[in-house]
Amino acid sequence: MATLGDLLRLGRPHFLLAGVAFVALGIALARHAGAAVDPLDAALAMAAVAFTQWGVHYGNEAHDVDADRANPRRTRLAGGSGLVVAGRVTEGEARLVAACLFGAGAAAAGALAWRAPASLAVSVPLVALSWAYSAPPLRLCARGLGEAATGLIVAVLVPALVLVPAGLGPAATAAWWPLAPLALQVAAAVAVLSLPDADGDAAAGKRTLAVRLGPRRTRRLLQVAWLACGLGSTASLVFGAPPPFALTGGAAFAAAVALPVLVLRRSWDTLSLVAMGIAALQWALTLAWALG
Repeated sequence: MATLGDLLRLGRPHFLLAGVAFVALGIALARHAGAAVDPLDAALAMAAVAFTQWGVHYGNEAHDVDADRANPRRTRLAGGSGLVVAGRVTEGEARLVAACLFGAGAAAAGALAWRAPASLAVSVPLVALSWAYSAPPLRLCARGLGEAATGLIVAVLVPALVLVPAGLGPAATAAWWPLAPLALQVAAAVAVLSLPDADGDAAAGKRTLAVRLGPRRTRRLLQVAWLACGLGSTASLVFGAPPPFALTGGAAFAAAVALPVLVLRRSWDTLSLVAMGIAALQWALTLAWALG
């Protein structure tokens, strides 16, 4: 039986800060659009997101054992915790914790829907896609769809779980347009994180985007994505975004240029930090704009 410490380390709770960050962004965007955010609704949204995201961490560990075992290049940001591979936590224990956390997330989403029925249009796909990310039968991460799914879940559905109960549907473009470049940044970051795992994933039959496209085409796609993010960040100035948004555009352009060098040198940690840094910069500037 796994120790409590190993079970907690398996869930990598420090990554839950991403969920907190995007719920906070949803609150800021709602207030920027002039909508009132009910504190209880926001708390229920946060609970639904946190429990669901934490459940994803445990589900990934349970369902990616073969790929993690075949991956010789685990980084600080990707490749799993290694605890299931090491035998310190069983797959069954990881699945049980994942199921309990998803149940808690669904309960919080249900409580939010009782107060704001429109939130079901967000919470149902959020929980369903999160479960399907690594769990069979869909197992999106093994079909080359995990990157897009993560961008949609993290950068769109999580903030939307605050926006929709506040009465801001997709028609409220002022609150929603900043989420598009963020979704692209998050998807690109996930694709980068999978690059060092490509050989192990291929050996285990996990066909991520990097496996399906191959290293060269994945690199080109990432360059296109970052160039698009750069252009999008610059174009966002037309919609009233502040000039600092051009910083994200410059960072994305620089990353697109540096990508081949970092891949050639196999500087996976540096590349991962660059990808995550650009996404974090986009989030921070969007939050600052919404709060300004």
